[in-house]
Formats: sequence, C-alpha cells, structure tokens
Amino acid sequence: MQGIINAVDQLPAAEQPHIWEPMNEPDILPVYNGNSGDTDTSCNPALEGAVDGAAKGACDYVIGSQVIHAAAGHLTDTVLAGVFSRPTSSYLADYEALLSAQLPESRQPDAWSVHDYADVTSSYAGPVRSALAGFDQALGAVTHGSALDLWVTEAGARLVDSFEPGPCPAAWPDPAGSLGACVNGQPARQASAAAGFFDLPLAGTAVPITHLFWYEWEGESSNWDSGLVDDQGHLRVAWCAFYGSGTCTGSPDAA
Repeated sequence: MQGIINAVDQLPAAEQPHIWEPMNEPDILPVYNGNSGDTDTSCNPALEGAVDGAAKGACDYVIGSQVIHAAAGHLTDTVLAGVFSRPTSSYLADYEALLSAQLPESRQPDAWSVHDYADVTSSYAGPVRSALAGFDQALGAVTHGSALDLWVTEAGARLVDSFEPGPCPAAWPDPAGSLGACVNGQPARQASAAAGFFDLPLAGTAVPITHLFWYEWEGESSNWDSGLVDDQGHLRVAWCAFYGSGTCTGSPDAA
C-alpha cells in the first residue's frame, strides 16, 4: 500500500487519486472466509494468522486507511469499506465487528461499497432491489449511524449468471433455471434490466446510495459479460438505456 502511495504521488497533483477501495470482494475469496467469529485480535500484518474470515477483510480496511490518510495530501481521501461482491448481511456483521473492535468511533468508515448484479439482472421483469434494500438496512443497523453513504461500485445486467436462480430454460451458455438464461439473447429484457440499474438508489432508505458504477464496458467472455457494448464494440440496448439515443443493435448474446 505504501508503495502504491509513493507511486501515485509522482503524478501531478490534479491527477492523483483520492478515492480508494483497499480490497475487492473479500467475501468470495477463500482466504477471507475462515473463522467468522475472530474479530478482536490485532490487525498487525506481522502477526501471521492474527485474524481470519471477514475480520481479515476488515483489517485490509484498517491498514489501508491508516496508510492512505497518513500520506501527505491524502488526509481527507475517501476510503471505501466493504467492497463486497453482493449485498448480503451475514459477512457484513462480522466485518463491522472487527472495525468496531479496532477503530475508535471517530475513525469508523462513513463510506461503504457493495456490488449488485442480481438485482439489476432480475429487473428484466420489472424493478428489483430487494437484496440491496436489505443490505442497506443492515448497514445502517450494524454501524449505528456511522455509515453516511453507500456506493454501488459494480453493478450491471450480467448475461451469463449461472449462480443466481431464474425461471428460464437453458440459453447458451447458461443452464436452465439460471438468471443468465433469462436475459442472454433477449434485448428487450436487457433494456429493462439496464433501466432497473437506475432504480437502485431507491433502496437507500437507511444509508443513502450516492454513487452507481456500471461494470463493464465491453463483454469479455462467456464466463462474464455485462458489457454496454458487445465483443465487437457495437452498442447494445443497455447503452441506449444510459444515453437515450444511439443505434443500439449490438449482439444481445454473451461474448
């Protein structure tokens, strides 16, 4: 982390980043999913195995925010806590327990991040934001008001999603009963899902949802495709949902 700070400080002041995510999606990495009850030991990186599970992910925030805010010119930088792969509350509770144990009240994070593809993709049949709404309520409760805003730093209509259930027959490369099969190759449904993206802030009833980021720009493969353009660079219907114009005739099929 210090090496990264040293590197970006070589940039002109106007080009230096001041918004950070110390760790991306710790909740889906095995090394961050051990003993969920281990929350109160030191975040000292020299103590191997000092914490485990969600607490390890929270320690990334603790260490990262300390290094960033101690650097000249970065005292007021935004350091986003969480950055979870999906809006579920179980991992959040153990993560926040470590923060409460290790940081004074004055240094609790006020900005959090989560990713949400399932709510957006499921909006093919009408706006859905139930998972994000539940997470938002849980975040307000476990942080006791210290969380002031929630950033959805990744979201999109994922054309290949075999992890979330859906009521649709198989659509290559998604098996029957998967959410991806409901939208892959279906431009009208993809347009509805993209429109649902803009409804996500309505879920922020406990903690305001202040930033939305669509991922990704171009479909990359049959393993992941949530692109605004297809793998040939042609505009998809999701692009027109953003900009309200254009010739959005790009392939509705996964890359």
